[in-house]
Formats: sequence, structure tokens, C-alpha cells
Amino acid sequence: MLRRQLRRGDSVGRYGGEEFIALLPGTTISDAAMLMDRLRADFATIRHDTDQGPFSATFSCGIASVVEAADIKTAISAADGALYEAKRSGRNRVVTV
Repeated sequence: MLRRQLRRGDSVGRYGGEEFIALLPGTTISDAAMLMDRLRADFATIRHDTDQGPFSATFSCGIASVVEAADIKTAISAADGALYEAKRSGRNRVVTV
């Protein structure tokens, strides 16, 4: 879903067990937050059918700017911190730093 919804120049990949990272070049923090919030809402509407019945899932998202960080590692660390803040504050939300 992420690859289908992002632009051709964006990159997305698995970053850890159940974490993903998306690189959105030329995107402001506020535009990235709006995009990820729309994706978050769309993702929650996907129904997964199983033998035990249907279910849906949600996700939390942390966003940081590489431009404002000292380097990519610092930006990833900031985004990870924002992700954990999203989880601590109720999940199924987008938090920016």
C-alpha cells in the first residue's frame, strides 16, 4: 500500500520487525504529516478476512526532517522517538518532531 500511494521518487522499506521507513525528498514536515495521516486513515479501512472473522489494523507514525537534523542517523532517531510518542499517546496517530 505504501509503495502504491507514494510518489515515484519516494522510497519505502522495512526498518526492523514491524517498522517501515519512508523517505520523501522535497517534502515539508507538514506535507509529510498530512500524507501519512491520510495513509494511516486509509490503512485502517482495509479489511482482512480470516477463518476467525475479519479484522483491521492501524499504525502509528513518527516523522522527522533530514534537513533539520545533523545527519540521517539523527533524523531516524528523532523519527523513532516521535513514533514511540505516538504509541504512548494512544496509537493510531502521526507525531512530528
